[in-house]
Amino acid sequence: MLVLCRQHILVLLVIIMVVLPVGCDRDQAAWQKATGKNTVAGYEEYLRAHPGGKHIEEARERIFFLIARTSTQRRTEAEIALYYRELALYVPSELEDAVALLSARWNEVLGLAFAEDGLLEICRPPEVSQAATRVWHYMEQRCGSYRTGAYLGRPKAHVLVKQTYERADNVSLPFLEYAENVLNHAGFEAVREDAEDYAVTLHIEAEGIPSGAWYQRGSTLSWQWTTATLRGEMSFSVEDRVFSWEFSASMGPFTSTMGASTPDRAPFWSAFGSGFEPVVWRAIVETMGLSPLISALLTDNNPVVRKRVATVLGEMGNQGAAEALTAALEDRDGLVREAAAAALEQLGR
Repeated sequence: MLVLCRQHILVLLVIIMVVLPVGCDRDQAAWQKATGKNTVAGYEEYLRAHPGGKHIEEARERIFFLIARTSTQRRTEAEIALYYRELALYVPSELEDAVALLSARWNEVLGLAFAEDGLLEICRPPEVSQAATRVWHYMEQRCGSYRTGAYLGRPKAHVLVKQTYERADNVSLPFLEYAENVLNHAGFEAVREDAEDYAVTLHIEAEGIPSGAWYQRGSTLSWQWTTATLRGEMSFSVEDRVFSWEFSASMGPFTSTMGASTPDRAPFWSAFGSGFEPVVWRAIVETMGLSPLISALLTDNNPVVRKRVATVLGEMGNQGAAEALTAALEDRDGLVREAAAAALEQLGR
């Protein structure tokens, strides 16, 4: 029997106290080196060298993220198969079944087709769509803004915007951001001008024109830019089909003229809300049906968007929106509830 005396025990404790920090320091140094590279090879090197390291799970997750991000790259069929094999090696446990399904049925992840009623459909089997959405949401939650590609998510829509303004040099309306949100509810991922691979194109051209008049306040006469006209065209291209819509709105003159002393202060934002916003939602209905609007009405984070969609649904008079509008009567925002009630009245409900 091995009997340790007090002296031996003290020596062992000293050794443990010295060796353990050294091991931890080496592990941490290796991890810092891997994160500094932030590459698949760098994290795989850490995993090989430190199989019992403190950052094993994080290293695996980061490899998964880096591989998943390459889904925007063009690949041959053989390369797609390799992509999924590599992804499966590091997939988080909560996504194992989703990635396995996408790997087996990757050719069904994306698909656009025109139905018999002429509406554009993202034609994916529900289980494939759900798997792709789960991966997409996981990446969004863990990585923040995440652009997925053909193998892990949504079909891409190329958004192009050109906006010009007479005499107004500092006006830029959120056509791009608004269109991206609309397309998100329609099941697309919006990509911008530098994109090379996409399924559809949304092109928006807009022109803004300020105007005004002379106003007198007391003994002071000044020119105020109290009117704005916004007009333009939006086109949606898929395959060999092009759908086009025009939009136009003039706002003003307003009785309050304070602060409208330059063309930049003309009411372009009001014209944007009255002219462009309703048209882009109607365009989506005409090409893809009611589902995107119902999604926006019930799930969008912006109450202004939910209110706008409720108003558009009422103006369109489609009875298919009644159930969603009824649900919107419980919306947390009072203006949305009022818009939903007014829309239901227009539907005769």
